[in-house]
Amino acid sequence: MITISSTLDAGSPKRPSALHDGGDPSDPYGALDGGSVYQPHAWTGQWWDSLPHAYKEADQSVNPELGGYPMLRFMDGPGRIAGEIADITNGMYAGAYTDPETAPDSMLRWLAMMLGVPPRQRQVPLPQLRTQLQVLTSAGRPAAGTRAMLQEITKTFLTDGGQCLVEPSSTRPHVLILYVRAYEVPDGDLAALASRVQDSGYVPAGHVVEAKPVITTWDAWEDTAGVTWDLKEANIPTWNRSDSAGVILE
Repeated sequence: MITISSTLDAGSPKRPSALHDGGDPSDPYGALDGGSVYQPHAWTGQWWDSLPHAYKEADQSVNPELGGYPMLRFMDGPGRIAGEIADITNGMYAGAYTDPETAPDSMLRWLAMMLGVPPRQRQVPLPQLRTQLQVLTSAGRPAAGTRAMLQEITKTFLTDGGQCLVEPSSTRPHVLILYVRAYEVPDGDLAALASRVQDSGYVPAGHVVEAKPVITTWDAWEDTAGVTWDLKEANIPTWNRSDSAGVILE
């Protein structure tokens, strides 16, 4: 009696790391023109590895002039589908779709909805939405309406590295002032910045926000601008940057 074992051993045929796939229908394995190389899905590879030694040996030896491995190629049809499903399932268990750092763009708006982000705020561009979700989940969900939260949300609407300081108005009740450096506001539009923050869903009920540029002191301006005209031209190339030169918001 002949026994066929599915256990891999030192003499077991090795699965190729890549296969040739020619574009010519009469040359399905790309043996005549070199074809293109494609990688069988890892799931297919594990499936093929589990076959008995005799099956793999036969698969390796069939039509070697055409690249061989017809069974592996056939198995990669359903194997690739099963593998992609397994990839998604494994990703779900690993949290790949619920982590703003790793979630694909196609999942971000769903993730924002699950985290309670207001509908209008979910419609912002995806890179901006990802940044907001990272802020939202970095230390748990902070209480909406706190100064710290408003500062973090405002920063997502500023240029990279933008700073913000939130203070209540000293003369008008229920008004919150967003102090920013003018050159970090996109297009310099303070009204648009305030509108975006107002619509974010993080402003306390009954309050409105206004954005204002912070004006620096003369000493701080000089320290930042430099002592020569060449340094001043290099450090403060625009009026907006001049208005906020030396401002540090914490």
